[in-house]
Amino acid sequence: MKIAVSATGGSIHARVEDRFARAAYYVIVDSETMRFGLVSNPSVTSEHGAGPEAASLLHDRGVAVVVTGRVDRLSQRSASRSWRPPAGLSRKRSGRSWGLRPPRC
Repeated sequence: MKIAVSATGGSIHARVEDRFARAAYYVIVDSETMRFGLVSNPSVTSEHGAGPEAASLLHDRGVAVVVTGRVDRLSQRSASRSWRPPAGLSRKRSGRSWGLRPPRC
């Protein structure tokens, strides 16, 4: 599964960016191989639509989970339409962000 972490800089050692859509970079980690890559966010300076653009950018790279500080409602809607949880997981609204949790048995 690919996991994206919003980052303040273009390094694996960068701090986590608190704002999903305004992150300068995303660190994408493949949890199966533990390989990672950096992706710059071209919508970081956009006046409007940065959230959906960032969600689309990560979706196009096969990201299933995002680790970030804050996600606005438009980004959440865009991501929830684009992404489906991996088999065996379901979406749960917790506070102001979306998370994944195992289904109840």
